[in-house]
Amino acid sequence: MSKKERITAEIGILQALLITFLTAIFSIFAYCVINLKTINFTQAYFSIAGALMLIGAISIISIRLVKQLNQIEKE
Repeated sequence: MSKKERITAEIGILQALLITFLTAIFSIFAYCVINLKTINFTQAYFSIAGALMLIGAISIISIRLVKQLNQIEKE
C-alpha cells in the first residue's frame, strides 16, 4: 500500500468518525430538548459532559483531517 493510499484510507475513517460523533451530539441535544421539563441535575451534568467530550473528539478529528489533506496536497 502506497503512502497516498494509506492517507486516503485514513481520511475515509476520519470522515466516518466525524459523522458518528456529530450524530451523537445531535442525539444528546435532542434528548435534552425532549425531556427539558423532567431532566434533573445528574442527567444535565452527564449530558453536558458527554457533549463536551464529543466536541473535543470532533475538534481533534478535524485537526487531524486537515493535516492529512494538507499532506496529500503537498505530494
